[in-house]
Amino acid sequence: HFPVSARVGAVAVIVSLLIGIPLGLLAAVYRGRAIDMASMAFATIGISIPVFVISVLLMYLFANVLQWLPSYGLTSWRHYILPVACLSFNPIAYIARQTRSSMLDALEQDYVRTARSRGNTRRAILGRHVVRNAMIPVITFLAISMAEIMTGTIVVEQVFTVPGIGRLLISSISSRDFPVVQAIVVMMAAWIVLVNFLADVINQLVDPRIRLQ
Repeated sequence: HFPVSARVGAVAVIVSLLIGIPLGLLAAVYRGRAIDMASMAFATIGISIPVFVISVLLMYLFANVLQWLPSYGLTSWRHYILPVACLSFNPIAYIARQTRSSMLDALEQDYVRTARSRGNTRRAILGRHVVRNAMIPVITFLAISMAEIMTGTIVVEQVFTVPGIGRLLISSISSRDFPVVQAIVVMMAAWIVLVNFLADVINQLVDPRIRLQ
């Protein structure tokens, strides 16, 4: 059960990073333009809709109406699309908003004005200074997102009939199998501690000044 949940969660984390961070970067760089407004509108919608609502809507649209994707099981790559999309929908929105906010805050710092006064190009300023400093709060937020993705598999696995740790937890609660429930809760707590520890380590690698605090 755990390898299935881990695969779905890992793919959802990767998708959230590959879409959420570039979306937030583009929104910050092109602030006030169409891409900024469109990305923030998507982020607002993504934050507002719960996971179980997204799961039902996507399954109804792509599995029942259009019949493009399967609605249950996890036997091929096509079966991963809907569960991963549902799990990554909210994190993409949060990551995009956090990345945009961090980028805009970094762009207003004194070191950016100093770099501009020295004649550095916009691309050089963004690549050498702004993005690296803006990623620190984003990395911290990613730890929270990864924890939410793992716990969100409980809902998604129920909706799409995926034999993962979420369905095992629900069935164990229904059958009053408390040792299994306790083991799953401890496993999820350990996962949350681990991702927060990794976030601290990565932050220290990105910004060595954190080690001195």
